Amino acid sequence: MKNLIPSFLLMWSFLSIYAQDFSPSSIETEANPGEIFIFIADASVQEYDLRNKSPRSNFKIAQRGNKCRIIGYQNKQYILRFGSFPYNDGTRDIEKKDDDYLCNQDNNNYFTLDALDFHKVAIVYPKVRSFIFGALLVPIKLRPGKKDERFFDFSKDVSIGTSFGYRWGISKFRPHYTDLLFGVGISSITADETTTLGFISKSTNLAAFSLSLGGLLEFSDIQIGLFTGLDWLARDAGESWIYQGKLWFSIGIGYQIFAKNITMGKGSIANK
Repeated sequence: MKNLIPSFLLMWSFLSIYAQDFSPSSIETEANPGEIFIFIADASVQEYDLRNKSPRSNFKIAQRGNKCRIIGYQNKQYILRFGSFPYNDGTRDIEKKDDDYLCNQDNNNYFTLDALDFHKVAIVYPKVRSFIFGALLVPIKLRPGKKDERFFDFSKDVSIGTSFGYRWGISKFRPHYTDLLFGVGISSITADETTTLGFISKSTNLAAFSLSLGGLLEFSDIQIGLFTGLDWLARDAGESWIYQGKLWFSIGIGYQIFAKNITMGKGSIANK
């Protein structure tokens, strides 16, 4: 039974971290209607008659900094509604340069753009605040010592579990965020004769209940995290384990330390 625990944790880690990447990948699922997007490059968009569900002959240029919402998907194209959204963040409101560019009069009009092209020139508006929920992996732990009670330990006691918290966007044009996360999960703890004061005679992997709190910086797919937490072993092993309920620290740098599964609510705009 004890040998199954590390295997179970490893499998859970794989599924938790990559579940989002292997979810249905059709272009229609890559953008949620109602989400706010910002253009990071100029692009030509075609006017659209929403009532008759047909494109018009006119084209206009959406500028870098213009924001829009996706209100539909048809014939491999997104139906967009641009607006001078009330966000005091320094990005560009729709302004008239000449007849080729979007202007304030286009705020409530509709336009279309090829879905694949859209994702090349627009991203989900990153400077937002929202509640997040997902899977958290803590691969390495530093356990501080204290005089004669316990010694400093550097271990690969993997913690995997559910995490939730709050996210702030820190960039106007790039998917860069800072997260505050609270986690609850299970850890695979390596205990031996030294760390259990002789209760366990040889090195053994045991399951522990874990709580964690930390911060995470996200730069596209790269994440840097600093976490602290507590572990508890069950029953007699826990009473003998010298790190029972003691703080540990962890620094993580890598790809998807935290895999976001759900964003609760639309969030609010982070003003300058």
